[in-house]
Amino acid sequence: GAAPTADAPPAAADDTGDDVETWQDGMREVAENDNFVVFGNANSELNERVRRKFANPDLALYQVQDAASKFSFLLAPLSLPFIALLFLWKRGVTLYDHMAYALYALAFAAILFSAVVLLGEIPWISWASAWLLLALPVHMYFHLKGAYALGWWSAVWRTFFMLNFAFIVASTFTVLVIVLGLAG
Repeated sequence: GAAPTADAPPAAADDTGDDVETWQDGMREVAENDNFVVFGNANSELNERVRRKFANPDLALYQVQDAASKFSFLLAPLSLPFIALLFLWKRGVTLYDHMAYALYALAFAAILFSAVVLLGEIPWISWASAWLLLALPVHMYFHLKGAYALGWWSAVWRTFFMLNFAFIVASTFTVLVIVLGLAG
């Protein structure tokens, strides 16, 4: 055949999938880059450990997932100060009450997110899985209202702050799990 010219369109990609880069290939590429730095110049040994983990991305993902399952119980004590902050001036409420609330709320959230993932796998109702996430603030409102015997307004404003606090706790937990999974 004729050699391609500058005016000719590029050849079509193979249907074999050999030219498709996977996320694992991207991770390996990042690990091989000389500019790869995770924690700045503060800890070169830690950077080297993470670089070795990125060289085998499937193992790194497994270790992060393993750390998430091992440390998932930390979500309750991480949530405790935020829940206590909302009830500083309420008499008769102890840290034990807050911990019981946190454990029930986390159990509901785990079941809800499992249901969302499972429904997302069913093609003809996967659209409904995102709507199911609205159950989280609804449950939080009724759970707060019932557990602490609150009026509707007290439950509404506490639900708003609790959702923001839940985002902070989830973000903190995610960062901790990634660091512990990759550095461990």
